[in-house]
Amino acid sequence: MKHLKFILASGLAIATAALTSCDRYADVAGSWTGMPDRSLAVAGAIDATSTISLDFAQQPASKAKDNGLLTISASIDANQPVTGGDFENAAYEVSVAASASMTGTWTFVDDDDIVVSLDPSTFTVTVDPDGVTFAEDLVSGMQQPQLDSLSTATATRWQNVIEPAIKTEFLKYGKLDDIKIKNGIMTFEINDRDYTFRRNSTQQ
Repeated sequence: MKHLKFILASGLAIATAALTSCDRYADVAGSWTGMPDRSLAVAGAIDATSTISLDFAQQPASKAKDNGLLTISASIDANQPVTGGDFENAAYEVSVAASASMTGTWTFVDDDDIVVSLDPSTFTVTVDPDGVTFAEDLVSGMQQPQLDSLSTATATRWQNVIEPAIKTEFLKYGKLDDIKIKNGIMTFEINDRDYTFRRNSTQQ
C-alpha cells in the first residue's frame, strides 16, 4: 500500500510539474498593436507618429511556448512644412504615410523576460507615392503629371529619412522585461520605459 501511495504521489508531482511548466510563460503568441507614439525622430518632420505591431509566432513544427518567430512592423505618418524648391517659392505642407517591418526570433530567458534577435537584412520601408499629400492650395493649381512627379520624388526623399529613424526604433525591442498579460492587454518595459500593447481583436 505504501508503495502504491508513493507511485501515486510521484505521478501527481510529475503531472503538477508538467502543468506548471506549460503555464510558466505568458501567452504572447499572436498579433499585438501598441499605442501611437509621436516621439519618432524623423529628420525634417515637424511631427512623426509611429504605431508598432508585434506578431509572435511559434517555430514551425514546434509546440514550444517559450520561443518562436517575430515580425515587428510599423505604420508611420509624418508632416513637414516646405518653402520653395519643388514648386517655385510657394509654401506648402507635405504629409506622408509609410510602413516598415523587420523579422527575427524571440525567446523567454526568464519567466517574464523575452530576448529578441532581429535580422537587419529583412528590414524594409515603403512610402507609397499615393500616400503623399500636399496642402490644398498647392494641389489646386497643379496638373496631374506634375503632381505625380512631385509625389514620386517626395516619397523617395521621405523613405531615405524614415529608414534610419524607424530602424533605430525597431532595434530598441531587443529585450522585453517584466511581461504581463491581462484582459487582452500586454505590458512590458524596455530600458525602464513602460509599453502597452493590445491583442488584435481578430484573435481570441
